[in-house]
Amino acid sequence: MRAGQEGAQTPRRPLVGSCSVLPLDDMISLVPRLVPSVVPAGAMANRKQPVLSAGDSTSLRPWTGADAADVMEAFNEPSIEHWHMRRLDTEEEALAWIEAWHERWRAESDASWAITNADGKTILGYVAIRDVNLEFGYAEVTYW
Repeated sequence: MRAGQEGAQTPRRPLVGSCSVLPLDDMISLVPRLVPSVVPAGAMANRKQPVLSAGDSTSLRPWTGADAADVMEAFNEPSIEHWHMRRLDTEEEALAWIEAWHERWRAESDASWAITNADGKTILGYVAIRDVNLEFGYAEVTYW
């Protein structure tokens, strides 16, 4: 204490960025943006997930309930099971996995497509963008 301030205590202020103030994400959200997000909010959720052509013989399309058996078969492949760290043993689980992708599209957090032959009927693989960040315009890519 300083002379003349007997009994008075100066409150201690936490350091900026300290977890005792606000979590970093909350603090960042309070700071005004100088530029808009790279991808505007709603860019995914406000539209239907597209079917994408990948040349003459391949396309990417959103998963459908009709793909459940193919999804279960893929998840039984040991190398795919290893990276997914889970199994899909029932049609109900496969349908829940498919529906989760539709929910993630609407939440603008992730998106997944079935890689198919040109007519969209034969599943050749899977590709997804994960951990979508609209503000900075980036995501991770996963595939099998």
